[in-house]
Amino acid sequence: MESSSLTSLPEETTEHQQHPQSLSAFASIPARPPTQSTPSQKYSPLDWLSYFDEEDDISIPESDDVFHVYKAGKEGPVVLCLHGGGYTGLSFSLSASLMKEKVRVVAMDLRGHGKSIAENELDLSIETMCNDVVAVVKAMYGDSPPAIVLVGHSMGGSVAVHVAASKAISTLAGLIVIDVVEGTALASLIHMQKILSSRVQHFSSIEKAIEWSVKGGSLRNIESARVSIPPTLKYDDSKKCYVHRAQLVETEKYWRGWYEGLSEKFLSSPVPKLLLLAGTDRLDRVTRLILPLLPREDVPDEFANLVLNFISRNRIGPRGVEIPGLRRPFQSQPLK
Repeated sequence: MESSSLTSLPEETTEHQQHPQSLSAFASIPARPPTQSTPSQKYSPLDWLSYFDEEDDISIPESDDVFHVYKAGKEGPVVLCLHGGGYTGLSFSLSASLMKEKVRVVAMDLRGHGKSIAENELDLSIETMCNDVVAVVKAMYGDSPPAIVLVGHSMGGSVAVHVAASKAISTLAGLIVIDVVEGTALASLIHMQKILSSRVQHFSSIEKAIEWSVKGGSLRNIESARVSIPPTLKYDDSKKCYVHRAQLVETEKYWRGWYEGLSEKFLSSPVPKLLLLAGTDRLDRVTRLILPLLPREDVPDEFANLVLNFISRNRIGPRGVEIPGLRRPFQSQPLK
């Protein structure tokens, strides 16, 4: 969610399109035709390798589902990042580059988003998305995963809460939720179809989409937009332009399930937890206890410090021990 509205409950939308077989799973940006003019460098795409160390495709056994992840860092607990609706794991790029000296960051493209491929990309039910996350953890780490801190933004925050409450990850050591509050999220849903359908749907170039995301206010950090917006697009050959990759308009029947009962599930999750908000206007009866904080893309340094301080304060290491070298914070205690 952005601080001015709840347009990030589903943030992006597009028409359904099968993944073309000729498109590489590791293409950094969608294929595009030659352009006749040189685009402004201000909005040109940035390579994800400047922020993450590697990417991988995680195949889920007994299915055709393949989930794309970006990885950074070699040591420490795993900070597993789940993006908001319509975005991808690259929305955590700037903060990942700041955290990877202390922790391992894994940013996942959720079903129907980015480079992930699923048999049913329109099944964004909370149950399916939770199962996806648990399956990815199982495929990556087997029966002995390292200590994991779940970090989720908006829709991804809902998934993180439900996974934590289910106790499906035995080594889950922390939960951080960004910009999602049950009461306000549910109240906003009646406006979402109008918001999504009234947005710009077609772009002549990736640069134009990046420019639109910045000037339209969905992102304020140009660097973040330049690395995170390209994988949210796909090229539509029939329309000869770029469109949004995610098809959130067609998943409306699942939206309410993302947020109903979220406050109680958050409070009942049996791990240390922290809620970060971009403003005070979204506080409901549960979250009045939480200090309003800053969004993760617009101020990645602040967000990275908050995550690392949370890990230090709760003595979360590779196997649940304290990480040397992380300073302890002096403000904002997480809910226990």
